[in-house]
Amino acid sequence: AFLRARELASSGRTTDKRWVANLMNGVSEGLRNDGGAKLAGYYFKQGETADVVLETLRLWNLTNDPPLPDREIQKIVRSIGQKARLSNAQSGGQKHAQTVMRLAGAFELHHTTESDAYVTLLVGDHHETHLVQSSSFRRLLSHRFFKSEHRPSQPAAIQSVLDTLEAQALYDGVEQPVFIRVGESAGAVYIDLVNERWEVVEIAASGWRVISDPPIRFRRAKGMLALPQPVEGGSLDELREFVNVRSHSDWVLLACCLVAALRPSGPFVVLVLQGEQGSAKSTLTRVLREIVDPSIAPLRSAPREERDLMVTAKNSWLLAFDNLSHIPEWLSDAFCRLASGGGFATRRLYTDAEEVIFNSQRPILINGITELAGRQDLRDRAVILNLPSLLPSKRRDEKNYWAEFEAALPRILGTLYGALGTALGQLDRVELSDTPRMADFARLAVAAEQALGFPGGSFMKSYERNRRAAVELSVEFDPVAHSVRQFAQAQAKAWTGTASKLLEALDSMLPPTMLRSKAWPSTPMHFSNRLRRAVTNLRAVGVEVSFHRGKGRNRDRLITIRRIRKTLAKSVRSARGVQATDAKRPGGGRSTDDGARTRAKGRPTQRRRSGKAPDDTDDTDDQSSRPPGP
Repeated sequence: AFLRARELASSGRTTDKRWVANLMNGVSEGLRNDGGAKLAGYYFKQGETADVVLETLRLWNLTNDPPLPDREIQKIVRSIGQKARLSNAQSGGQKHAQTVMRLAGAFELHHTTESDAYVTLLVGDHHETHLVQSSSFRRLLSHRFFKSEHRPSQPAAIQSVLDTLEAQALYDGVEQPVFIRVGESAGAVYIDLVNERWEVVEIAASGWRVISDPPIRFRRAKGMLALPQPVEGGSLDELREFVNVRSHSDWVLLACCLVAALRPSGPFVVLVLQGEQGSAKSTLTRVLREIVDPSIAPLRSAPREERDLMVTAKNSWLLAFDNLSHIPEWLSDAFCRLASGGGFATRRLYTDAEEVIFNSQRPILINGITELAGRQDLRDRAVILNLPSLLPSKRRDEKNYWAEFEAALPRILGTLYGALGTALGQLDRVELSDTPRMADFARLAVAAEQALGFPGGSFMKSYERNRRAAVELSVEFDPVAHSVRQFAQAQAKAWTGTASKLLEALDSMLPPTMLRSKAWPSTPMHFSNRLRRAVTNLRAVGVEVSFHRGKGRNRDRLITIRRIRKTLAKSVRSARGVQATDAKRPGGGRSTDDGARTRAKGRPTQRRRSGKAPDDTDDTDDQSSRPPGP
């Protein structure tokens, strides 16, 4: 080993390393450790093994004056060897990372307003968009490395590439939105089919078409399923055969809620399906989810906290919650914020000061047996459908039911996409006589109703009935509102007094069981706050409540209650401005590779059921029209 060391030192490879030859002649005390370290480092760089380096330094040590103890030589070789291995690993990791970056190919880096970094790159014959730090993009890079290098990738190298790309996306990339399932650009709506070809349905006023290179970017979350290719020439009557609703009025509302759920922006209504056991609530919820946003887990239980709800909204478009027995106040408020658009901020995990912000706006679908929309804010945003019990003779086995539904789904989608396109063209012409709370939803539904096969004005009549029922239910279920309504009806003229006096007057009217109930406010302040929440509903049923200050020295806080004319019937009226000739087309299109747009053809015929006219919007139980279901 010593002879080989001298040979290496005197060879042409080391002509510029004269210090090596000088060290081989030995050194004096004070220079031995430093000299040994230099020699060990040099021979490790030459590719020598640790055993060769150790034996070389032992022979070299014999030339020193005096020699170092053997344990010192071993310590030097061990220490320098560890540093050499670390240096080689870092060098190899850099080369590894450079290889991964090269294999990523041409890509586009961009970010959103929430500072989420994205990468769009060519995969096969289509472009895909991924979160830079997502597991899907990590797997894609690892797969490309293995196919090219025929060996596993190093996690540290992959993470180094991801960190670099994320920084470039945030500081050098352009800012643009990234959508999930439904997006918009330049007045057109885009729906991601989530198929292997990354195709998207483009919906505009002139029709719909299937394209493969949309002007916007979509991301795909885990669990999303593909929609089938839509087909023109269908009718919404095909969907009616799979839906269990009580009346034609409810059917109109359900169809309009489906179209509204395809909008890229809200505010959205909260669709509430209620009914006893056996009314096919879960089946209908799953059907609606399959039409709008199919998923591996279409039905979910109630979230345990608001963070869970926002994470779900971040990774899906339509939120469907199954078999809820109760909606707590915090969840009711969270549903309202999510339907109207709102954010949620929380501390980022494993940090002290950083926040992570969830900002979403989503359509929501919930079902249950009991009355779910208990709070006024949620009820104002809700369309509540009470499903009838499904007769045993109308039940069908699941296998045939879902097979028939999947066969009809492409035509159902074509009809809905065509109706949405028609609504986009008519939306600016819609005028509402009186604007309801969910005005955006109402305008879109009015613009789409004739393309869905319903006569003009059907939606507003149905919506009016639904809102009136919701208000009556709110007043009936709220003991404060119900008692104030009864009190106002018993008064010959307007009543004015303090909250204490009003509470005393109501206490004298109520049974002892109600006074002892937790639902009844025990203090004037609590009563006043509850009454303020009920003012809107009371006005709708003909009772006006106002809060004001008295004129005396004390300027007492007074409440005035008087009967007025009911305003609910006038709060939702038929719309003007949409001509039947402009909304004939139920919509349609075809999948085209050349991008040729197809226009809607024909108008679906509304089937009459049980001898009722198509515009029959009563709330009676239409047993004969009830479709079979599982």
